[in-house]
This record gives sequence, structure tokens and C-alpha cells, in this order.
Amino acid sequence: MNFENLKQFLDSLSSTYGIPGASCRVWHNHKEVFRHDVGIRDIETGEAMRGNEQFDVYSASKPVTAVACMQLIEKGWLSPRDPISRYFPSYAKVMQIDEAGWPHPLKKPITLAHALSMTSGFQYTMNTPAVKKMLADMADTATTAEFVEAMADQPVYFEPGTHWCYNIGLDIAAGVVEKVSDMPFDEYVKKYIFDPLGMTSSCYFTDQADPERYMYTYDMKNGQFVKRYTNAFRVAKKFVSGGASLISTADDYVRFTDALACGGVGYTGNRILLPCTIDMMRQNRLTPKMRDEIPWDQCKGYGYGLGVRTLVDPAEAGALSPVGEFGWDGLKGAYLVIDPEHELSLFYVEQTGMHKEYLHPRLRNLMYIGMASESK
Repeated sequence: MNFENLKQFLDSLSSTYGIPGASCRVWHNHKEVFRHDVGIRDIETGEAMRGNEQFDVYSASKPVTAVACMQLIEKGWLSPRDPISRYFPSYAKVMQIDEAGWPHPLKKPITLAHALSMTSGFQYTMNTPAVKKMLADMADTATTAEFVEAMADQPVYFEPGTHWCYNIGLDIAAGVVEKVSDMPFDEYVKKYIFDPLGMTSSCYFTDQADPERYMYTYDMKNGQFVKRYTNAFRVAKKFVSGGASLISTADDYVRFTDALACGGVGYTGNRILLPCTIDMMRQNRLTPKMRDEIPWDQCKGYGYGLGVRTLVDPAEAGALSPVGEFGWDGLKGAYLVIDPEHELSLFYVEQTGMHKEYLHPRLRNLMYIGMASESK
């Protein structure tokens, strides 16, 4: 194998794409075969990347939440067909808003599968009257499950299972995990995912991160980078956004991708899922019409499973990966590729989120080029 092309591409990120710093890891069958940290970690001091930085990975949180649900499906505590109202009764009253703006009862209930596959009909907002009231009344004490109960205050915009729309489904799923396991969601994930995989630098709250390693994110404002320490999805002290609030490092998160690429067993030898459950998770659940509703160019050729995109048409995607390769990405640029067929995975992370439609497919393909190339 020879990853020189991938290394050169990463080295070009600052000068060509304006990305200050980034980290990339590739693992094959529990072994690191490529690592590269490029650029600077602080635009004010010019300090170089160390490789141990903790990042807000935003929507790269979603596959972790999906795995937590899949674990409970293995235990028989959950089923993809379960109505969300079984765990949160307020969801039995969710209404559909038609094109004219009139509310109607749903013809069928919103299920866990709808929440995980982004086909519930919700939109991506927590800005509802019930959530606002909860923030005003109990922002210091409300749990993830209590927030999810309040999120039912918003309507859906299509009948569940008929369209695809990026939404709060994985936040709802995190509340289901908390309710069924009778554990705070972050504690469940630490006990059953992070600890078994040796992910010692991953957490959900900023006060749990190492201030010496925790990367601020960048927002483009007036053509300049501006420090911003807030994650808009951390709306309350005890609320964990299963969709967007994970903090992790390149070395930590790639241990998670490696486990899913290797049949659910981590490099530690600990199993977090069975292969058949991973297959359920990455099975495409969208019709061709619904696939066309995924709006991002980097997702062309992909469908969507339970919390992850999944490759269904390598030709359309321009992908060197096989059908069934899966993963997701994050608002600020985090990106994961998982290939169980070759026990291969990649994790890339930075803090701008610029040019994802250009960068991510190239990172994926350069990983395969590196694996196929002979060392000089």
C-alpha cells in the first residue's frame, strides 16, 4: 500500500481550500495503515496540529447513536418497528401538516425505524413552544428523554415512510435509548461503546473535554475566521443531542469505524455489535425517488439506512468502494467511511465544513487508491 496521493491531497487543504488544520486516519483490520495531521490548530498562534485534538464532530454523532439503538435491538429491548409513542406517549398526538397548512392525524405511527432513517416527516428544529418553555423552566435539570418528549410538540410534514428529510430523528432515538436503558444517554454510550473500544477522549459535554486539546470551530464571517466555542445543539446542561453533540478525536473515532468495519469487534477484542446487526443498520431503506431527496452532491449514489448513508450505486457516486460501504459526516467537516467487505475504514476531521461535496468523495477514493498501490 502507498498513501502518498492521500497525503499530498491533505497537504493541499490549507493553500487550496482554506482549511487551517485537519487529521485523517485509515485502519485496516484493527491496524492503523495511515495517519496524517496537517496544518495548524490555532490560527492566532500558528501552533501546528498535534494529532490529539478533540473536535465537535456534529452529525458524526449520529452513527454512534444508531449503534446504541442497534445494541438494544440485539437485546430484544427495542425493535425498528416500535412506535415512538410506546416510549413517549406524546408522539401518538403528532399531526401532519398538509400543503394547505391544515393539520391531520397520521395514518400510521412514527416508528424507531422512521426516526433512524430520516423518514419520520419531522424537520431539523428544536425551536418549538414546548422546548422553549422547557428551556425557560428547567434547562439545568431536564434530561434527554424529557427534551425528546417535548419535541413531539412539532408537526410532521409528510406521512412517515413516504419521503426523506434530514431531521431530529437521531435526537429522538437518543431519548429512546435513555428511556429503555434507564441510564443517561451519555453514560450508556460510555459504558457500552466508548469503554469497550478504548475511546478515552470522547464525551458529550464541553466541561468533560480537555481545554488544552478541545478545538474551537471556525465560522466564516466577513471573509475571516472567527473563534466560536458554542455548539447550537447543546441547548441544556443535561441534554445530549444524539444527532450533533459528540466530542471526539481522530484516534478515538477511527476505533469506532474500525469496529463496524470488522464485524462489530474492536481492536480491543471487545464486541459492540453482531455482523447481522451491522447489515441491518447499513441496508438501504429508500426508494429511488426518496434517494433523490437527499440534497447533498457528496451523497449521490447513496441511500440511507439506520443512522448512516449507504452506497447503492458506485457508478453514480463515482466511488471506488463496493455496494454497502457506509458512514456519514458532520457539519464542520468530519467524515467517516466504513467498508465491512474489506475490513477498512477512514475517519477525517477538521473544523470548517467547507467544500465537503468536493473533499469527501476524494478522501474516500484516495483511501482505496492507497490500499491498492504498491509502496515505492
